[in-house]
Amino acid sequence: MEPSDNDQMIPIDENPTDDPGPAVPSDAPDDVALVRDFIVATDPGLIPELVMGASVGEVLASVAAARAAYRRVAEQVRAGQVADGAAGRFTPSGPMAPVVPAGGAAAFVVDPGELPSGELIRRGISAARRVSG
Repeated sequence: MEPSDNDQMIPIDENPTDDPGPAVPSDAPDDVALVRDFIVATDPGLIPELVMGASVGEVLASVAAARAAYRRVAEQVRAGQVADGAAGRFTPSGPMAPVVPAGGAAAFVVDPGELPSGELIRRGISAARRVSG
């Protein structure tokens, strides 16, 4: 086939000078913080305080440990175990006692001899209104 006038040969430069090269994550502090924040925001199954590092690689490597710690704590909570202080032991937690007893608060007993006279008068008038009213 004969080359026509419309077919022009465009030389291809084997070594382009403006090629940015392959995309490599930057390890600038701002970029590391952005990567860390992105990972923490998108992965709820890890402990955010354990995702750390000075480079993107270190941050990515710490994600596995953060996930494992989260999984371990979640399993202990599901099993009904809670930490026993700083000793690192775990004991089964029993049912929590209710803060307010069923049926209302406990009666508050007051010694009338310790009340001031104004309070005694107020309580007497209040009691008289309840009886008559």
